[in-house]
Amino acid sequence: MEKIKLVFPEVETEKFEFNGQKIEVDKFASPSQERAIADYAIQTSEGENELIDEDSLPTVASYSKFEYGFIGGVLATMTNIDLDDLNIDSVVSSGLWGEIKSSISNYFDLAVAVEKVYNLRKQETNLESKLNKLIDNVGEFVENISKMDWSPENLKLIIEQLGIGKEKLAEVFPDGVVSKSNQTSTTS
Repeated sequence: MEKIKLVFPEVETEKFEFNGQKIEVDKFASPSQERAIADYAIQTSEGENELIDEDSLPTVASYSKFEYGFIGGVLATMTNIDLDDLNIDSVVSSGLWGEIKSSISNYFDLAVAVEKVYNLRKQETNLESKLNKLIDNVGEFVENISKMDWSPENLKLIIEQLGIGKEKLAEVFPDGVVSKSNQTSTTS
């Protein structure tokens, strides 16, 4: 089979007038544009945004930051709009955002792909945070063990405290690790 060199047409742009200004929007989001938009959304959601109420529910605030970042990423990557001093709320409430979305033929796929990347990054960040906390706790634990009084009275107190901790874990994980490890230790 003979190989051929593919020739692709230049990316088409949708052009329309909005409030007397000529807006240009790429008609199709490429994979590299998806990555750039995802990076922009993640950076924006991790930063401060004075338009988002930080005292609202954390999930709502986090999603709102992502949404602002996603819109900003699309505007920066796929349009001729200058983002300096641009108010995202005005872009949305004026109807401009709706026009831009409808100009992108694969908008739905773009939104889904970027949200997946954002959610994976959020999970990664949460996991990283939990692992760092675990490492700190293990370090504290090791330090405390080295300073402990290993007298028989103290060992009895430790065993009592471990029993209380085990009960609390059983409340949190009723069918989980604690009940299974309890079965194992009683049969050993």
